[in-house]
Amino acid sequence: QAEAVPRVSEGTRRLAVCNLNWDQVRAVDLLAVLKSFEPAGGAIRSVSVYLSDFGAEQQAREDVSGPAGVWQQQQQAGGGEEGEEADGAEADNEKLRRYELSRFRYYYGVVVCDSVATAEHLYAECDGAEFEYSAMSLDLRFIPDEMSFERTPRDAATTL
Repeated sequence: QAEAVPRVSEGTRRLAVCNLNWDQVRAVDLLAVLKSFEPAGGAIRSVSVYLSDFGAEQQAREDVSGPAGVWQQQQQAGGGEEGEEADGAEADNEKLRRYELSRFRYYYGVVVCDSVATAEHLYAECDGAEFEYSAMSLDLRFIPDEMSFERTPRDAATTL
């Protein structure tokens, strides 16, 4: 999955933070962690969390029919079709796990730094590092300067 996302070859002032448990992580949490890695003379201007296109699409589907594909398929008593969800059907743990991991892609963070050097330093220090003993790794990507964001951020932070 991560290999499918193109990497920007040169650093920029902005970093994307991908694949975190966004039900638990807020912009201020990212700011607190990343500020501890700021280089001398460098600064993080802001951190914002945005809903991704994938997240918007999935949430619209879930609003209508709930999470899809997490239930065990079983033959219903009384002549039901195989694969129909019966009342009281249990979740398939592997499918539920995949669903929960896909939710990590519903949002992404945007870190705006004062300079390319600050962003490159944060990338070098933090990409792949574990996020606060959570078993989630920080997945950082440089954001091209020409890229803009149409959605309103879910939350944002400029100070702790």
